[in-house]
Amino acid sequence: KPFTPELGKACWKVMKPRTELAHTVLEWATSWHRPGSAKVFVAARLLRIWRRHDLDVNQASLDFLSRASQSTTISKDDLYHLYSELTKSGHFSVSGYAHWLIARGGLRSGKDIAVDGPVATRLLAELSLHDVSDSVIRLRKTLLRRAAFSTEDEQATIEDTWRMIKAGLPNLASEHESRMDTSSEHDIAQAIPPLSRTIKAELGGRLRNLVKDAIAGTNDAMKTIKTISMGDFVLVRSILEQSEDISMLADVLK
Repeated sequence: KPFTPELGKACWKVMKPRTELAHTVLEWATSWHRPGSAKVFVAARLLRIWRRHDLDVNQASLDFLSRASQSTTISKDDLYHLYSELTKSGHFSVSGYAHWLIARGGLRSGKDIAVDGPVATRLLAELSLHDVSDSVIRLRKTLLRRAAFSTEDEQATIEDTWRMIKAGLPNLASEHESRMDTSSEHDIAQAIPPLSRTIKAELGGRLRNLVKDAIAGTNDAMKTIKTISMGDFVLVRSILEQSEDISMLADVLK
């Protein structure tokens, strides 16, 4: 059954301690006992609805993050995915989280930011940076540098993967980029899944904007075309599905 706002209203009435309600949904959405990414988007929608009823989603998310660090049933990837989605919509603050980390001692070593490291600290390398201010990005860079994490390498990976994606979409690329060697869907599909949520979110945003510009006719390569080919759409959809970036895919479909 499709998600409806009535679900949020029903849950809101059932559990009065609002913080516990938020924690229950966060626990459900990040449990490795429940496979699939649909739960992540359902949880994000519920939390956004409850924010309108004055639930402090940001604080509830930080409190749960403390719990999650001690949990043995948390799916780290689902947690990173959910928090990244909340960041995109402004319901989880990267700035607030960074200062929360500092208050807890910050990052002390590479182990804190390793892929298999603690969720409370690794999250800094997984959050979407959509609409994040330059000052917060600089603060993030400083914190990550202390853990020997290179944001320069992160940016290089973004640019390398973006070039691969653009090469696979020559009809949407500029005249210069269309002369690049084309990338196969298989090559792109292999490159996307291992990337961090931060990188996936950046690529998803760029891809959404590329399609948006093409439809609007503002892309130099498509000034007179108001649609994209079926082949290009299939590849765009495949990339966003590989990234599990359904919010960007929804924007593309609008």
